[in-house]
Amino acid sequence: MASITPALAETLSVLEGAGEPLSTTEVSDELGVGRRSTYDRLDRLSDAGHVRTKSVGASARIWWTSRATGEKSIATGVDDTAASASAGDTAASASAGDTGSASAESGSPVPGPSVEAALDDASVGVVTFDRDGRVGFASATFRAHLGFEDEPTRERLERVALVSEGNERVPDPVTDVWTEVRDGPRRVRVEDEGRWLAVSVRPTAPDSLVVTTRDVTRQADWESELANAYAAAEEELAAFRSRAVDGFATVDASGYVVDVGDRFARIVCDVEDEETVLLDQHVDTAFAATPDAKRAVMECLDTGTAVSVEDATGFDDRRFDLEAVPIDHGVAVHLRDVTDRVVRERELRRYASLVDALGEPVYELDEFGEFTFVNDAAVEASGYSRSELLGSHVSIGMSDDAVATVAQQLVDVLDADEPRRLRAEYEVQPKDGEPYPVENRLAVLTDDDGRMTGTAGVVRDISDRWERERELETYERIVETVEDGIYVLDSENRFTFVNDAFASLVDAPVDDIVGAAAREVLDDAFVEKAERALASTDDGDRDAGRFQGTVRATTDETFVADVQVSAFGFEDGCGRVGVLRDVTERVNRERKIESQRARLEALNEMNALVRDVASAAVEGSTREDIEALVCEELAASSSYSFAWIGGVESYDGTVTLRTEAGVDGYLSGVTITTDPADPRSHGPVGRAFRERAVQVVRDASTDAQFEPWRELVDRHGFGSAAAIPITYEDALYGVLSVHADRENAFTGEERAVVERIGEFVGHAIAAVERKRALTSEEVVELEYRVEGIYDEFAVDVDPGGRIAFEETVRVNDDELLVYGTVTDDARDALEGLVDAFEGWRSVTIVDSAGGDGESRFELRTGNSPVYMQAMGSGGYIERATIEDGESRIVMHVPPETDVRAVTTAVVEAYPGAELVSKRQFSRPMESMTALQRQVEELLTERQLAVLEAAFYGGFFEWPRSVSGKEVASSLGVAPPTFSQHIRKAERKVFALLLESDGRVDDVGAPE
Repeated sequence: MASITPALAETLSVLEGAGEPLSTTEVSDELGVGRRSTYDRLDRLSDAGHVRTKSVGASARIWWTSRATGEKSIATGVDDTAASASAGDTAASASAGDTGSASAESGSPVPGPSVEAALDDASVGVVTFDRDGRVGFASATFRAHLGFEDEPTRERLERVALVSEGNERVPDPVTDVWTEVRDGPRRVRVEDEGRWLAVSVRPTAPDSLVVTTRDVTRQADWESELANAYAAAEEELAAFRSRAVDGFATVDASGYVVDVGDRFARIVCDVEDEETVLLDQHVDTAFAATPDAKRAVMECLDTGTAVSVEDATGFDDRRFDLEAVPIDHGVAVHLRDVTDRVVRERELRRYASLVDALGEPVYELDEFGEFTFVNDAAVEASGYSRSELLGSHVSIGMSDDAVATVAQQLVDVLDADEPRRLRAEYEVQPKDGEPYPVENRLAVLTDDDGRMTGTAGVVRDISDRWERERELETYERIVETVEDGIYVLDSENRFTFVNDAFASLVDAPVDDIVGAAAREVLDDAFVEKAERALASTDDGDRDAGRFQGTVRATTDETFVADVQVSAFGFEDGCGRVGVLRDVTERVNRERKIESQRARLEALNEMNALVRDVASAAVEGSTREDIEALVCEELAASSSYSFAWIGGVESYDGTVTLRTEAGVDGYLSGVTITTDPADPRSHGPVGRAFRERAVQVVRDASTDAQFEPWRELVDRHGFGSAAAIPITYEDALYGVLSVHADRENAFTGEERAVVERIGEFVGHAIAAVERKRALTSEEVVELEYRVEGIYDEFAVDVDPGGRIAFEETVRVNDDELLVYGTVTDDARDALEGLVDAFEGWRSVTIVDSAGGDGESRFELRTGNSPVYMQAMGSGGYIERATIEDGESRIVMHVPPETDVRAVTTAVVEAYPGAELVSKRQFSRPMESMTALQRQVEELLTERQLAVLEAAFYGGFFEWPRSVSGKEVASSLGVAPPTFSQHIRKAERKVFALLLESDGRVDDVGAPE
C-alpha cells in the first residue's frame, strides 16, 4: 500500500480507532478542522482505497475503514473481526492455566507477557464460566465494560441491570445473557454505565463457557441517529412534494449545497446543464450570482425561520419568488414562477404612474357622456367628491353651450378619417367658485369593431394664459421701466433681449449680451437651476418656475437673485423669459435675523429651564424630580427633540439610563461604556464621563466617533447632540445628553448656557442630596483600608504611632483646613506625608503634647477628591486615621449614593485602598443632631468656617492654643473680619440656645 501524508494518516487513525462508520461531521469534530478540509482528506483516502464511503439520506455521507468489515487493519495488520473469537480461545487457554506463549515457527517457549495480561490489554472483554455458572477468569476490559473495579462474581453479575434491544429489562442476566449460548452476538445495554455491548457466548470443553464482550455504544448511537435522519428525510421529502415549486435546492446546516435541481441551477446559480458542479459548494460561491438567494438562505440558517423574497431572480424573461424553509439539518430552497403576476403588477404601476405624473385632471366618459373614471386632480379641481362625479353626466361641470360645442367637435372627428383626437377650450364651473377656462385634450375610445364606447381626456387650467394674453401690452410697458433684470432666451439658449437693468446687474453692455449664449454671460450652475425651474412647470400647475441663485457678474462680484423663468414662444421655436431681482441685502438680513432669533430662542428656553430647575431645588424637589424636569423641559422646547440622563452604576463602566423625555428606550439594544479600552466609550457620553467636560457632536450622520451608534441616528432622526456632565465640585452625578434635529447646534452662547445647566443641575442635586442626608435616618457606612500607606507614597519613616484626622473646614473653593491629633512618635510621619502628597501644603502643631503624648495639628491642603466626593454625595467623612502604617477612612453617605463613584475617587487618591466594609443602619435623630442642623442653617458658610476653625484650632481653649490673629491668618482673612465673623457666630449660637423662639435674624451678617 502506498505511503500517505501525515494529515491523511491522522484522518485514517480516527476511522480505525472508531471501529464503526462515521459521518463527515463526526470526523471533522475529532480532528478539530473544518468540514470542507475533512471532506477533502476523506475523499483522497477513498480514491486511494484506504477507506470506503456511502451516501446516506439527502445530505449525509458515512466513511469506514477495512477494520469495520473484518479485513486486516492498514495500520496494525490485525484482523478485528476475528478478535472476539481469538480472545475467546485465548481465554479458554487462560482458564486452563496456560500463561505462556509459543513461537509461531518452532513451538519453543518464547519469553513474553502472560495470557491474562494480553487479554487485559485487548479491546474485547473476556469472561469464563464453569459448569456451575461460577466465574473463572474476567479480563480488565470485561470489568471496565460493566463498571467493576474488582473481580466479578455470579451474584454481582445477577445484580447488573441489563436492557435488551427491544428496551426490555433482562430478568436474569446470568441465565439469559452471560451463559446462554446463541448463534451470533447479542446486544444488551448496561443501564448504569449507559454502554451497549455485543455479547458472544461459546461453549468449551469440558462443560465451560467463554463469553466475549465488545463495546458498540458508538455504533448503536450512530444507528439511532441514522434512523432519525431517515425519518427526517422522509418528512422533508413529503413536505417538498406538497409544494408546487419550479426549482429546488437543499443546503445543509453548514451552508453547503447537498442537492440541487437542474432548473434551479440555471435560474439561481447561472449554471447550465451541470448542476452537479454546485454540490458541496458553499452558498457564498454557489449563489454568488443571486445575492438575494444567498441572503435568504443564510438568514434562514441563522434564525431557523422561513424567509421569502419576492421577485428574487429572473431567467429567460421569467420572474421567480424564492423561499428558504428550515428543515432538519439545513434549509430547503424553493422557486415559484410568478412572471404573470409581476407583469400584471408592472403594467398597473406603469399606467398609475403615468396618470399620477400628469398632475392634471384626467377623466373617462362612457358613450352616454357619464363619468366612469376621475383621478384625484379631477376631483380636486371640480370641487365634487368622487362618488358625486362617477355616474354623473359631463354637464355637471359644463354649460349647455360648452357641451354642445364639444359634441359637435366629436361628430366632426368621428366623420373624418384622421386620428380620433381633438383639443377644445371652454369654461368649466366647479361646485364652489367662479368658472375658469380650460383646455381639454381628449381621445375617442372605440371597441374592436370601431364603435365609439366613450372618451378620455386631460384637462388643463389655462386661466394664466388667457390672463397673460390680456396683460401682454401692460407687461411690455413694465419691462422698460422696472428695476428688475429681464432677459429672453431663444430655443438655442441665446439672448435675444435684455433690459438695461439686467445689463447693469451683470455689469456688461446690452450689445455684448444680445446674441451671446446663456453660459457665456451666466455661470453653469445658474443656467442649470433655471432649466430645472422651467422644467418644473411642465406639470401644468404653473407657467413660471421660481428659484434663488447666485449670479456672478463679469467683474467676478456676486449677488443673490430671486429668479422667475417661464416659457416664451417664438415663431421658430420656444425659448424662455427670466426676471432677476437683486435680494442680497434682504437675504443677508433675513439670515442674520433668523440666526439671532434661533439663538435667542434657544437662550430664552435654556434660561427658562435654569429657572425651573432652580424652582424645583428651592421647593425641596428630589434628585429624581430634578432630572426628570430637566429632560422634560428640554424635550418640550422647540430647539431640542429629546433628552436623557445616564449614570454609571456598575463596575464594568456600562452607562445605564436613569430618565428620558421625548424618546422611548433610547439605549434599548445599545451599549455605551466609560472604559477607555472599549471603542463604545469613544462617543460623546463616554468622553463626557471620563473628561468631565461638555462633548458636542455637530453632525451625527458623519461624525466618525459616532459610528458605533449610527443606528440611533437612523432610528431617532437627530442631527446633533451634546453630552453635558452633571457635576458639583468634584462629584459627578451623571451625564445629560441633549439631541437636536438641526445640525451644528450647541455652539457659541448656546454651548455656554448648556454648560451652565450641567453645573446648576449638579449644584441643585448636591443641595437636595445634602438635605436628604441631614434629614434621613438611614445612612450607609463605607470603610476603606490602605495597608502600608507610608510605603505606598515612599515616606521613609517609622510606621509606629497614630494620626487622627478629626474635622475638615473649607476655607474657599480650593483650600481646606484639616484638624486632628498626632502622637509624638508619628510627627515625622505626618510631616513626611505633607512632603509626599502634592495637595498637602503645610502642617502646624497648634497644641504641644500634654501628658497623654498627643498634640493637635492644623493641616492646610488643596481640595481633597475624597472629601469632595463625600460632600458631593450628600455625606461626610466620619473618621480617618493612620495607625502603625495602616490608614482607615470611614464615610457616611446616603443610601442612594453611587458607591462605585466614591470608591473610584478613593482608589484614585490612594491606589492601594480597598473597600473592607459596607453597611446600612438607622442613626437616631437625637436632640444634639437637631441642634447641629439648626446651627448649620443659621450660620453663613463663612461664619461656620470661622467658628469651626477657631474651635478645632484651640481658640476657645484655656489658655488659648492660638490667637485670633493666627486663626485669621489660617483662613486668609483680616483679623477684624475674623473678629466680626466670630462675634456674629457666637451671638447666633447663644441666641439659639437661650432665646425662647430659638431663632435670630441675619441682618448685617457679613458675606
